[in-house]
Amino acid sequence: MNICSEYCFLPDGAVLPDESIKVLGIHAEGFYFLIHKDNEVLYAGLGSFRNGISEEAIKGILNIKPSWKISGFDRIVIQPLSFAAVPNEILLDISEKELFQMVDVLPDTCRIIKTKLDKSDSGLLSAYYIEDLNILSQFVLHNNEIEDVVGTWFNKLKSNGKENIAHLLVFPSSFVIAVFSKEKLHLINSFSYSDKNSFLYYLLGAVKSCNINPENTDLMVCGEISKSSILTNAVAPYFSGIDFNSIENKSNEESTVKITSLLYPLF
Repeated sequence: MNICSEYCFLPDGAVLPDESIKVLGIHAEGFYFLIHKDNEVLYAGLGSFRNGISEEAIKGILNIKPSWKISGFDRIVIQPLSFAAVPNEILLDISEKELFQMVDVLPDTCRIIKTKLDKSDSGLLSAYYIEDLNILSQFVLHNNEIEDVVGTWFNKLKSNGKENIAHLLVFPSSFVIAVFSKEKLHLINSFSYSDKNSFLYYLLGAVKSCNINPENTDLMVCGEISKSSILTNAVAPYFSGIDFNSIENKSNEESTVKITSLLYPLF
């Protein structure tokens, strides 16, 4: 386990408030560790796993600040290997595993997590390695369930009264997109990218596949993308507007706003 960058907004020697919420977010390239109280960021750490998810690596994250004596996470939110949105009426007739295998191969080493998608008539079926889930489940407090980051992010989205809007959740080498027109979900999918050109190619293709003109579409983004990033500069000219999800809190400092946008699904 390696820490790439961290932000601590507590003074040296301070103890964590009893009401603080500790959240672990895991994606394909590493992890995010967030501690907040009433949406006020107390600590944020970004890192990577040397040899994948293991008990040793998770214990290392809990022990980043030994004096805090953190025993577990209030929430664990994880990026799926793959996912599929399925209409609720179909979910009533066929098992989740059978439905998922209609669109993707599901190895015996994987398990499905289902998430209800608000603002739609569908559910999200997401695949995870059983071994990873078994390891992570040991570190979740209060018998909470491990959450699918895609479903958690989706259920936080707002249309903001826009006729056409595309929401993006950006990871270091992939992104999830949900396209709405007249407040109806038209598409939710994920794409891998290697540079700004492939990012733009898949983004424009996804929007156009919904018979929506990007020039008449607003973008709402969060994750590994910022106002000054290469990705933002590449896509902004093709859309009618671009804005960033963030969490309101007592501190409106630019640094905390960036962190709440980066870690938006974890709040």
